[in-house]
Amino acid sequence: MKYFYCCLLLFISATLFAQEQRTLIGPVDVFDGEKLITDVNVLIHEGKILKIYNGKVESNGDRIINGSGKTFIPPLVNALV
Repeated sequence: MKYFYCCLLLFISATLFAQEQRTLIGPVDVFDGEKLITDVNVLIHEGKILKIYNGKVESNGDRIINGSGKTFIPPLVNALV
């Protein structure tokens, strides 16, 4: 019985920690390689930018990073080509 509870606890904890949390950075200025976009929020999940938007911060349990006064520069793929 003790073995069963240990396995159950391990399964539950693995399930809870396996859920990836999204990261919200805002408000920041975003430089896309050509122009500067000011006071926007950037939503990132699994290393990819999901959304860049103006307006109110929509957290929904996301990890929030205050970016006031900062500039966000996404990776510039093939910037020198």
